[in-house]
Amino acid sequence: MIWKRFDAFYPQPNPVKLFSTYKRYIDACGNVGVLLGVVGGLTMYNIVSTGSSYWLGYWADHNDDDCCKDNRGLLIYTCFSFGGVFMSFIAILNASMSGQRACRIFHERLVWGVLRAQMSFFDTTPTGRIVNRFSKDVYTLDEQLPVTMYSWASTFCAVCTVVATIGYVTPYFLVACLPLGAVYYWTQKFYIPTARELKRLDSVLRSPIFSRFGESLEGASTIRAFRAEGMFIDANMATLERNLRSYYLNVASNRWLALRLEGLGAIIVLLASLLAVCSDSVSAGLGGLSITYALSVTQTLNWCVTDPTIRN
Repeated sequence: MIWKRFDAFYPQPNPVKLFSTYKRYIDACGNVGVLLGVVGGLTMYNIVSTGSSYWLGYWADHNDDDCCKDNRGLLIYTCFSFGGVFMSFIAILNASMSGQRACRIFHERLVWGVLRAQMSFFDTTPTGRIVNRFSKDVYTLDEQLPVTMYSWASTFCAVCTVVATIGYVTPYFLVACLPLGAVYYWTQKFYIPTARELKRLDSVLRSPIFSRFGESLEGASTIRAFRAEGMFIDANMATLERNLRSYYLNVASNRWLALRLEGLGAIIVLLASLLAVCSDSVSAGLGGLSITYALSVTQTLNWCVTDPTIRN
């Protein structure tokens, strides 16, 4: 219903070309060294973090050994912690530099294209759509997209670390990952296109809000002269309500995803706990390490699915 009303005013969006879009953003971020610094820093951070957790389990199981006496265990754990902080700083620094460079390049291209556009562009393009590009879209490039790209890379490395850690402690868990991975893939393929179109609909229905508000400010004296304040208030409220409908659908889709991923995460925790308890070769420290990493997998999987919708 909403699309029929706005088809003439807003053209139907084309399919998203993910590879070319990601390539253009990565090219704008800078050279390969900066990107390798982000990926390498995150990889080393997860390795050091896993090493510190493994050392805590080893320390708990072998507190009478020579390497764990005289505060040596605490010293080793402190070294792991400082190493993780340093690697995280390197990754965040490279991500911030590359993200700000990409934001500046895309903003310059946007300003260059608008200022040098033909007059026919301003005759056929609503003012609200242009304002929306310089407000919401620029805010997304400046604030959300760099953080989202870093979060996606971080959660991807975290998922690999969780699966590798649990698989190291209980190798049979890797067999159970195959059907769980299939369910997760199906959920992702079903959710991402829907969430992407809902975000497009939200962006499409936000532009008339700016247009009507700007028109109301420019013609405020005329509106008061004809005593049409109520009519314009109703029109602005109707435009706002249409936008809120799309936002409500977006929130509902997020709850739909969270319910299924919470169930998937609960199954992972159950399998990791059962395998750790039933295995005679797993010590208490390694079993606790496996269960601890399994408890964090739900939020990590949620981020891995929702991040692509923000990036798209």
